[in-house]
Amino acid sequence: MIGEVVNLAARIEQLNKELGSRLLVSDAMAAALGPRLGAARRLEAPVKGYAEPVGVWRVD
Repeated sequence: MIGEVVNLAARIEQLNKELGSRLLVSDAMAAALGPRLGAARRLEAPVKGYAEPVGVWRVD
């Protein structure tokens, strides 16, 4: 698979190591999950290849 969405997902997955988290989801996934996301904390994280930080949700 290739494409911007796949690249972003791979980069978000890599952020888990940097942030010491187990699960991060994008703003788009958080919106799709709605209340099923549960207790999650939104962060702005720099992502390689993106000029601006990307919104991610940390699910603990």
